[in-house]
Amino acid sequence: MDLVDTTTQHPAEQRPLSESPQGASANASALLDSIRTKDGYDQAVAERGLQAVEAEISAVMTQISTSIATASDSTSQLLQPLVQLVSLRHVPCISQKAIDADILPLLVEQLGDDHPPDHQQQAASALDDIASPPTLGVGPEVQAVINAGVVPPLVQLVSSPDDGVCVAAMKALANLANPMLLGEQRGHMLQLGVLARLQTTMRERTAFEVLRCGVDLLRGLFLLNYDPPAFHEIGPFVPVLANIIRTHTPNQDDHLLHGAMWALAAISDGRDEDEHREAVVATGVCEQLVGLLAEKWGLIPENALTVLANIAQGTDAHRDMLVGYGVNQRLSQLLQPPATNEIMQEQRHPRAASGASARRCLSCPPDHRLFGEGTSGYVQTVIDNGVMPHLLDIITADNMYAESGLTMNIEYIVCGGLPRIKQAATQAIANLANKASQQQGQCLVEYGCVQRLCGLLDTTDDPNVLVVLSNILAHGRDKQVAEGLPHNPFSQLIREADVSRLVALQTHDKEDVAFEAMRILYYNFPDRGDTDRYEAARAARQQGQQGENDDSDGVADLDTDVDDDDSEEEGEGGVEGNGGADGRAEG
Repeated sequence: MDLVDTTTQHPAEQRPLSESPQGASANASALLDSIRTKDGYDQAVAERGLQAVEAEISAVMTQISTSIATASDSTSQLLQPLVQLVSLRHVPCISQKAIDADILPLLVEQLGDDHPPDHQQQAASALDDIASPPTLGVGPEVQAVINAGVVPPLVQLVSSPDDGVCVAAMKALANLANPMLLGEQRGHMLQLGVLARLQTTMRERTAFEVLRCGVDLLRGLFLLNYDPPAFHEIGPFVPVLANIIRTHTPNQDDHLLHGAMWALAAISDGRDEDEHREAVVATGVCEQLVGLLAEKWGLIPENALTVLANIAQGTDAHRDMLVGYGVNQRLSQLLQPPATNEIMQEQRHPRAASGASARRCLSCPPDHRLFGEGTSGYVQTVIDNGVMPHLLDIITADNMYAESGLTMNIEYIVCGGLPRIKQAATQAIANLANKASQQQGQCLVEYGCVQRLCGLLDTTDDPNVLVVLSNILAHGRDKQVAEGLPHNPFSQLIREADVSRLVALQTHDKEDVAFEAMRILYYNFPDRGDTDRYEAARAARQQGQQGENDDSDGVADLDTDVDDDDSEEEGEGGVEGNGGADGRAEG
């Protein structure tokens, strides 16, 4: 057997390499021993120089490639050190050295059905490592792996009877399907039938790692996919994912649970028809998801909330089901200030030790789709469970998180998380105000909604703040008519809060904010509004709509747009119902 020459060398000299397969294996092992850790690699570079170290890596890679190509019986002893070498992410040149040594075609060949499972697994792992760039973006290594024809054999291996092969293949495909890299590869995978193979594997296997990698691949296939597969292709995944969620135990790694809920959210998201939502409901998993809203760590409440919000977009029966499971009680808990919120008190759960879980939970906005999408009866359950005061606290108290006493990165909340939470809370209140009955509108006023929202008018750029005020004024008009009052009682609350704030918003840089402010003034305080400006803006919007609802005002799904039939003056609809009588009575 040829051996590596271990005679004393000058540090700057190249280590001599043997030529046989046995020598190639020994040389690879010696190289691994010297650069396996980052400290070892840095020391080798310091002692011998970067050029000498890279030259040795190239030589070893070339030896491995030549030996595998010319002596097939050497494959078994060379694949393992090759896999170990290309997995060294602290060696910047390692992937490119493997590509330059023409390793890729040899690895792709090992994925074939005529090769043993251990070769397939090692080859898939090596290809995955070579295609994983050290930084975000599409590097030449990723494209080289794609060009080597790796996708078709990897898709075939997703349904391999060997769990280790399945896992390695799914990891590599999930990497290549990532839209941060080469998301267009998803279309190729789908054409090759990856979903059918993945369904079979996830339905028939119970190994944790197989299921975990399966949901990761499913996520990669759905992430930012604006043309998702048809329901007959993805529907069979629903019971599999639901079963993962139902059978999860606290002592298991949460990665699988996160992935299953994320995939379930992707399947049920944004559908006009109820087929997708009904499939989720039929599994009975919604009760489990409501329970997970009370979990005290990580992304679990956020992911559960996303799925439930999708379900709430369905029928009244779907929403009634969620109410029966206690969704609004859980939401009320979740929205409490962190200082008194057990769900956000990370120290109460042993797994949440770094503060990351609290940050993630705080970054989870109160999804507006869970509020006010149904009947006034559904809105009443939201009110009865005390959700409204918490929503108002979120949008009006900037320091509620900073003073919570939690160990967290306050900059994260101030710069990213808090504005997102505030915006979602505002739209949730807008939904509630739009669907509320007159009595429920009165409840919003009694919570101090008008005064607190008026306090935001000097700084807001969110048109939903004004939409809420419009809807409350509409309820005030109903109260005025029902009780024979001389004026809209809720208009007076805005007068007391200073109408000049609304007047100033007529020239706001954000068109949607300016329009909503002008609309309130036109129909409620005509003596303070710019009538010509509003009528011109309204005419322009009507012309742009061409008979269709226009969501360009940033208030989607609230039916706030002006129709051509001037229903605004008839007191019908959502925001449109503010008008006419209010403006004339107050004028």
